[in-house]
Amino acid sequence: PPTSPPTSPPTSPPTAPPTAPPTVPPTAPPTMPPTPFPPCTVDVEIDCVTVDGLPCEDIPTTNGQCTPDLSPLTVLELQYEFRSCNDSVNSQQGDRDGDLYSCTDEDDFNLCENLDEMYLDCKGNNDVDYFNGYAAPGQIIPIIAQDGSILASQLTCMITGEGESGTSLACQTVSFDTSGAQDLVLTDTFGSFALVSCADSGGNGADCFEDIIYTYTLKNVGSIEMDITQAIRTAYNPPTQDDLLNLFPITTLQVGQNTSVSENKTIDVCIDATYQVDMYVEADPPGDINCNDTDTFTFNVTFERPCDVQIDIECALTDDNADGLECSDIQVPIFECTNITELRFTYDGEKCEESDNEQDDEFSCTDFECTVDGNVRVLCESDGTVFCNCTVAEGGFIVITSQLVLPDNLICTVYPEESNEVCQTFELNPSGGEGSALNLKDKFGSLTVETCKEEEGNVNNCLLDAKFTYNLKNSGSSDLEVTVLNRTCNGEEIDLLARGGIAPGLITLEPNVNLQIQEPGKIDACAGYLEKSAYVEGVGEDGEICFDEAKFNVDFQSQMPSMTPTDFRLPCNLTLDSVCSPPDESWLPDNQTDCALPPLQDLCSERPAVMVMRYN
Repeated sequence: PPTSPPTSPPTSPPTAPPTAPPTVPPTAPPTMPPTPFPPCTVDVEIDCVTVDGLPCEDIPTTNGQCTPDLSPLTVLELQYEFRSCNDSVNSQQGDRDGDLYSCTDEDDFNLCENLDEMYLDCKGNNDVDYFNGYAAPGQIIPIIAQDGSILASQLTCMITGEGESGTSLACQTVSFDTSGAQDLVLTDTFGSFALVSCADSGGNGADCFEDIIYTYTLKNVGSIEMDITQAIRTAYNPPTQDDLLNLFPITTLQVGQNTSVSENKTIDVCIDATYQVDMYVEADPPGDINCNDTDTFTFNVTFERPCDVQIDIECALTDDNADGLECSDIQVPIFECTNITELRFTYDGEKCEESDNEQDDEFSCTDFECTVDGNVRVLCESDGTVFCNCTVAEGGFIVITSQLVLPDNLICTVYPEESNEVCQTFELNPSGGEGSALNLKDKFGSLTVETCKEEEGNVNNCLLDAKFTYNLKNSGSSDLEVTVLNRTCNGEEIDLLARGGIAPGLITLEPNVNLQIQEPGKIDACAGYLEKSAYVEGVGEDGEICFDEAKFNVDFQSQMPSMTPTDFRLPCNLTLDSVCSPPDESWLPDNQTDCALPPLQDLCSERPAVMVMRYN
C-alpha cells in the first residue's frame, strides 16, 4: 500500500507551447540617423560660359586664319605696342624681296622708346587714310574699308614722336600686304603692330578675344539664418583679387536660400593659356560659429597656327673625360702649362707678326715667300730628334709628344705639302720649365697652343669635342616642309641642310611631330663663352611661311673661386705679398682672430690671381 497520500492536483494549467520561433540575432548594426549639417553651412559654386552659352571648358582651338578662301579683306584690328622690327613674327616674313612685308627702325628709334604716346599715320597704297592720331601702348587701331569697299592691297604705317623742344622724331615705318591674297594669321606682329582681328568680304572673320561670363552662386545649406561677410574672388590670368560682396543682390540668406552675381571677362584665345578663378566666401550666423567655403574653376585655351615650326638647341660634351656633361657646366681651363710632355697646336697659316706669347728671347720667327695651295707640312725637331713631320690643312692639328719633358728648344719649319720651299720657320721653348712661360692660346707664327699635357698627367685643353642637337617640332595644324635650317656659332653661319646633303623641302613634318638633327663640333673653352643660334623656316600646306629662331649663349665657369670683400678674411698678424702662385691654404693658422681686407685686386696679370700670404 502507498506510504504517502497521493499528490495534490496542479493549481494552474500546464504551460502553453511557444507560438513563434526564437528571435534571430541581428547581422548588422542598426542604421544611424543622418548627421545634419552644422547650423552654419554655406556653399559656393562657380560656373563659366561664353556669351553664346558654350561652357568655357569647351572653347574650341583657334587657328587664327584671316583669309581661308583668299577673299579680299574689309577690316583689320591692330594692337599697338612699340617694339623693334627685330621682334616681328609674321607669316609674310618669308618674302625675301620685301614686296609683301617690310619694317624699318628709323634713326630716332632709341629716342622714341620711352615716349608715352606716338603719332600713327596708316595709309593704303590707294591713298586712303585709315588711321591718323595719337596712340598709347595697348590701344587697338581699327583699319576699316570705307563705304562697303575692300581694303587697299598694301598698308603702310609711319610712327613718329615728339622729342625735347617739340622736335619731331622718326621712329618706325611698317608695310605689309592687306589684300587677302597673302597669308595673315592672328598674332602676326609687324614691328609695333600685332594683328588681333580681321574680317573679309566673304563673311569670314576671326579675332583673338572671347567674351565669357563667370557666375558665382552662394547658398545657405545649413539650418540657421546667416549674413555673408566676405566673397573674395581671385583670378590668376591676369592676377587680380576683389571682394564682390557688395555686388550680390542679397547678403542675408535664410535657410535654403541662394544668391548669385555674374562677372563679364574678355580673354585672349590667341595664346595657349590656363584661366583659373577661385571664390572664397565667409558667413556669420547670429549667435553661432562662422563658416566658410571655397570653389575653383579652371579651363584651358589653345591657339594653333596652321604653319608653326619651333626649334631649340641642346649641347653636351663627347670627350672621353666629360661625356654627357652639359655645355653650360664647362669650366675655363687653367692656362699655364708646366713640365710639358705633349702639345697640340692648331695651324692657321698666319704670319710671324701675328705671334702672341711670353717667351721673349726664347722665341724667334721668320716668314719667307712661298706658294701654298692646300695642305702644308710642318717639321719640328730638336738636336736631330724629329718630334713632328706632319701634314695638316688650315684649321687642323699637329701634336708634339715625348715620353719625358719636351726639350727647351724646338725649331719648326713650314713647307708646302709637295715641295721643300720654306714658308716659315720659328724657334720656341716648349718645355714649360722654370723660367719659361707657355700658356694655352700662346701663338707662335702659324701655330696656336690648344692643349698641353704635363709630366704629372694633368691635361689642360681648350678645344672640347661636343654634340649639338637641334630639336625641330611642327606645332601647327598642317604638314610642314622644312626649307631653311641654318646655324651660327660665334659669327660663323652654316647651312645644315646643305651640309647633310638634304634638299630644301625634303624634310616633311606632320603636326606635333619632332625631329632631331645632330651636329658634332668643337667648343673653345678658353674663349670663356659660347654663342650659338639656329634658324628654321618651313612652308605649310597652304603655302604659308613660318619660322623660328633659338639661341644658346653661355659663359663658361672659371675654375678660380670668385671672392667678395666679406668672403676673404685674413688673420690680423699676416702680411700680404703681391705675387702669383698656385693656391695653397696650408698657411692658415687655427683659432686665429681674423680681420677684413678691402677687395683684392689682380696684381699680376689679366688672368685670375692667387695671393700668397706669409705668416709671421
